[in-house]
Amino acid sequence: MTETKSNDLCEIIAQAFEQMKERDSDFSSENVNLAELSRITGLSRKRLRRLKRNGFRDVPITRKRMNHSVLEGYTSILDIILSKGVTNSTVCLRRLREHGYPGSQSMCLRLLPYQEELQRQGDR
Repeated sequence: MTETKSNDLCEIIAQAFEQMKERDSDFSSENVNLAELSRITGLSRKRLRRLKRNGFRDVPITRKRMNHSVLEGYTSILDIILSKGVTNSTVCLRRLREHGYPGSQSMCLRLLPYQEELQRQGDR
């Protein structure tokens, strides 16, 4: 038999709800006082707000990361521009836009130092 490892968060909240139901007959989990629930459970109100949003189920926090960059298809063009000695991001952006680059100048600013370093390593 496999057991699910848990920090018993659902059990802690269920016990707190039971205590609150004993005190108030009109108790509703949708209209729960988070400050009071925080005092009973010892959990932060920030965490309780997140749990309330998820129906008081402990759902792990996931952060989405981009797998690719907007500049991904334009790095070869950027390499050609840099090989001509252009290092100004505004000029690089203008030339990339001529080839259909949809991104912003900040992306060029972030990528230029890395591309220049790669080019220097390639020249050795």
